[in-house]
Amino acid sequence: MILACHPLIHLAYAYELNNVEVATEALAVSCVDRDFLYKYVDAKQKYKAFSKSTSPVSQSKAILEILDMMRTDKKFDGLFESPGYWNLPILFASREETVLEYFNLFSVGRNSPFLSLSLSGLSIIWVTAARCHSIPYSRT
Repeated sequence: MILACHPLIHLAYAYELNNVEVATEALAVSCVDRDFLYKYVDAKQKYKAFSKSTSPVSQSKAILEILDMMRTDKKFDGLFESPGYWNLPILFASREETVLEYFNLFSVGRNSPFLSLSLSGLSIIWVTAARCHSIPYSRT
């Protein structure tokens, strides 16, 4: 699984090295490079229809509230051996419908009261995720 931000890293390299070719390549890859998550983001309305949620979809919630609900949901217990982004394909392969129920709770528009909360929440997740789950590696 290639992460969606990988081309952006190369764009930063292009800026740092002042290299037009690397920048062009980074922008081209960002247009065509997709992983399995794009099918959910690109067609959110389509996946709303597939969810058999028992909770009302029209009641939007803040991202941190949704993630906390997922964290305490017993349906996800024992699914992973250790934390990490590499668990995403496992999560969607085994619990797609449950994940889509939570996904459908998240709806943020331009005038949504959750827009600021969601951006703040995503910032918190981004800043703390790497610190909490550092992965040891070797260069051999």
